[in-house]
Amino acid sequence: MAVPAPAQQPAGACRATEEFSDLDISLNSAALASAQLCLEQRTFAENGRDWGLTLVRNIFRQGPLWVVPHDDEDAGFLAGLYAVEHYGGALVAVETGEQRLNEGVDPNQIFALTPQAAEICPGAAEPAPHYVAAILAERNPAFPVVGLHSNWDGYLEAGGLGSISVLRQDSKMIPFPSASANGRFADEDTVVMLVGTDALERNSQAQAARDWFNARGAHVIYRLVSADNNECTLADFLALSGVAPYYNLEVEHADAATLVSLADLLMAFQEEPGAPPD
Repeated sequence: MAVPAPAQQPAGACRATEEFSDLDISLNSAALASAQLCLEQRTFAENGRDWGLTLVRNIFRQGPLWVVPHDDEDAGFLAGLYAVEHYGGALVAVETGEQRLNEGVDPNQIFALTPQAAEICPGAAEPAPHYVAAILAERNPAFPVVGLHSNWDGYLEAGGLGSISVLRQDSKMIPFPSASANGRFADEDTVVMLVGTDALERNSQAQAARDWFNARGAHVIYRLVSADNNECTLADFLALSGVAPYYNLEVEHADAATLVSLADLLMAFQEEPGAPPD
């Protein structure tokens, strides 16, 4: 499964915040006024749906691709702005009018390039190569891709409201709570998610990353991805495509401050001599 080549985008497309009606932009106009940041909007149609992406690039510093696929997760947008200004790279956020879905489709469940992949995924009725290429257009292979997410408290099977928790375990989501977690890092919803296609005992890089984050008080979930359990999420797509490193940073809904702290921790890990090679 090949990652699409970056889409060719026109140069000099930076726009002023007042040109946008999007709530994320209007609420963060002061941060977006930074001379380091270039604000763009990209639109396209695919499979009968219109898509809008907000792109914020650091024009002075290369860095990770920070991805916010759900427009109702405002903590992700806030943390992404912080991250792209402080650590470089680009932030791409899917715009769906502050809703999670776009015409009934989850923007984080349509990363499929073939009919065979789309067939087994819960949200991908057909391949979406233009969407995949647009999301990944600013990816710099020298840096990680980072998903920024927030989830409702707890998980459904235990009486909670969300789906991500370090207290939940199944064949795909293998949790590793940190014994030294405290404050908001101790919350079950605050998680660094690692992904891979090999069982953890055969993935030495993931083991090292798990141990590093756990030792610094961060819970970890290892997402074990295969062609059979592919849900067409960005995490699953990149794992099956062999793109590494990739990380999901997860917090409880609206907890932007903790998501910023996770971004700081992730970038500290990236600077460690033993971090996975880019």
